[in-house]
Amino acid sequence: MELSTKTLESDILKIEFSPSDGDTDLSDGIEFDIENQGKFVELIETVLDQKSPHILLDMTNITYIDSSGLWALFEGHRKTQRIGRSFFLCNVTKDVKRVLVITQLASKFVIVDSEAEAIKSLAS
Repeated sequence: MELSTKTLESDILKIEFSPSDGDTDLSDGIEFDIENQGKFVELIETVLDQKSPHILLDMTNITYIDSSGLWALFEGHRKTQRIGRSFFLCNVTKDVKRVLVITQLASKFVIVDSEAEAIKSLAS
């Protein structure tokens, strides 16, 4: 799994999960688990140390999340909120959303269906 970033609308940083180099098959999706949660937390810390953007996490390719992935999401959310910024989850798959609901973490995050919805939310 690789993480890529892209700046949207002034101070929104979009983070996207994609397959590792050479692994172009996304038919099984990407698992956000103990094997890769460290990369995510490290990226969040690096980004927030350098600047203070709002974070939009595109979860289109995430088909499975375990407790360490949930912890990483919560850490990203906590660190972003601590500096007065927003942390959005975008394009959350049905299975991942179910886990967020069951663990009652869905109420902690701002979950949006699109980039445009996150941008609109910040504008209001």
